[in-house]
Amino acid sequence: MFFLIFNLKYFKILYGIGEFPHDICIGLRQIKEVKMQQEKEKTKTITIKVCMGSSCFARGNAANLDFIENYIKEHGLDAKIEVIGSRCENNCAVGPNVIIDGENCEAASPVRLESILKKYL
Repeated sequence: MFFLIFNLKYFKILYGIGEFPHDICIGLRQIKEVKMQQEKEKTKTITIKVCMGSSCFARGNAANLDFIENYIKEHGLDAKIEVIGSRCENNCAVGPNVIIDGENCEAASPVRLESILKKYL
């Protein structure tokens, strides 16, 4: 606290002003906002929704689910990723469907999922 007060007094004397400059206050506020955003991104969880409807399940989402679970364990991402299942995403014609943070991955396969997961992580 003393260091901050001393620096403010020194700044006022050096620049001959009575108040702390407004543009510096804005800069400090922006730095704080950026830091808060960075902290929020560190703790953000990614939601992966795996369609387990009969069509997607038969087309390979059982294998995709195994791949996703193994990928999470191998890379230590348990805290960053939440995996949930859904009955049907009503997009059977282009299945198997996996939705990662709202982005639909149609015709999902372990190879496609790996490249998408690398993009998000």
